[in-house]
Formats: sequence, structure tokens, C-alpha cells
Amino acid sequence: MIEKESGADKPKGIDKFLLLQLTTTNIKQHLLYAVAEYVGMARNATRLMENMMHIEPGYVTPIKIMAANVVTVSLLGFYVKQFLTNLPMLPVNLLKMLLAAGLFSIFMQSFHMPVGPSELHFVGAMAIYLTLGFVPTLIGFTVGLTLQGLLFNPADLAHLSVNSLSLMLPLITVHLLIGRHHLNGARSINIKQIVKLDAAYYSGVTGMVGFWLMLSDMATPFSAWMSFAASYLVIVLLEPLVTFSAIWLLKKYDQNTLVTRFSSVHQLRLESKATLARS
Repeated sequence: MIEKESGADKPKGIDKFLLLQLTTTNIKQHLLYAVAEYVGMARNATRLMENMMHIEPGYVTPIKIMAANVVTVSLLGFYVKQFLTNLPMLPVNLLKMLLAAGLFSIFMQSFHMPVGPSELHFVGAMAIYLTLGFVPTLIGFTVGLTLQGLLFNPADLAHLSVNSLSLMLPLITVHLLIGRHHLNGARSINIKQIVKLDAAYYSGVTGMVGFWLMLSDMATPFSAWMSFAASYLVIVLLEPLVTFSAIWLLKKYDQNTLVTRFSSVHQLRLESKATLARS
């Protein structure tokens, strides 16, 4: 008669093998859960930052949107008042504002490509700001976002104030700290200065996007924001060439009545080649 093997006679290595198998399975499950969670966060980031300044509806709570509405209306009211205090220049300023809104919308829609969790846009912010002036550009950004929402994506209108602040606050900061000295002719402008203006402005814009991400109820990995912010280094390097070219071209015709009346380039002082070489 063949005797059955007792449990004591089983190879001890089997228990260790089963334990190792169970441990490996648990590790795999945890890794799968972690990957699934990260993918979910990345998808949220992709949707949240689908466009440069566009925070999609549902990511910022209504109470925070109301606060953004109050700040946006207050800022717009303050700067619109400057339009109204100079009635003789009102038609000119309105036209400059519409030009700013139109150019901004054209730039935004003409070039955009997916980069990481976001899209890379050509904005032309400093080109518009330096050629059309501060207030027309500031108000033109909000008008441009409104037009884009009405024509291309009505859902973005729910976060119009959030997206407007992402553009307005960096522009106000850059203007008060650096830009106003160039616009009033106190400081000359060259390609190096334009690069500094662009770097400061887009640092502020990406910082504002990060601010809205922190306020969002949707979890977003920090690496997703870093990828988004790094993609705009290309814009900081290329956009100044467009800005400088636009200023240089308009400067050639700054004695023209239309250029003088409907742009700000006559107030800019382009730095001479000799001065630039010494710097």
C-alpha cells in the first residue's frame, strides 16, 4: 500500500514560493493602481489645460468663479474708465482695442500644436502690447477670449473671467514693472529687452495656470504643469523676433498719419546698432 505524503513531508520551498508569488502579485496590483491613478490625473491635466489659458468648465468651483468675476469686472472697470476720460481719443482707442482683440484671436487660432498635457500657442502678446499700447491690449485680450468662445467653443465662456485673469494680471505686472518705461520712451527697446518682457509675461501666465490648477478639485501631477510651462520656452525664444520685426517695420512708417494715430510705435525708441554692440 502506498502511503500518502504528510504535510510535514512537503518541500519547504513550496511555502516560500507561494509567499513570493503572492507578494509579487500584490506589488503588481499596487503598481497597476498607481499607474491607473496617474493616468487619470494626467487625463484631468490634459482636459484642464487643453488650451494655453483655457480652464475648462467644472474644474473651478462656482464660488471661486464668482470671486474671479468680481476681480475681472473691477479691473476692466478701472481701465475702461481711462478710455472714457479721454473722449476725443475714444474712437481711436476703441479701434486699437478691436485690433488687439482681432490680432490676439488670429494668433491663437493660427498656430497651436499638442505638447504634453497642453497645447503650444503663438499668442503675440508683446507684439500687440508694444505696438498698440497697454490698455487696448489689456481689454482686447478679454474681448478676444469672448469672441473665440462665441465662435469656436461656447463652453469656455463659463470661465471667461478665470481665463481673462490669466492674461491680464501678468500683463499688468509686466507693464508696471518694466513695459511702461519702454512705452513712454524713457528706455530704448531692443531684442534683448523684448526677450526679457516675453520671459516675464509667460512666466506670469504659466504661474496663473498653476494657480488655477491648485484651486481645482481635480488632482493634477506637478510634472504635467512643468511640461506645459517648459513648452513655452519655444515661444519666449521665437516670439521676440516677430515682435522686433513688427516694431522695426512700423518704425519705418512712423511719420505716416495712420501709423502714428493707431499705434504706439512712435513713442518707442529703438536702440541703435552702435549702442546695442556696446551692450
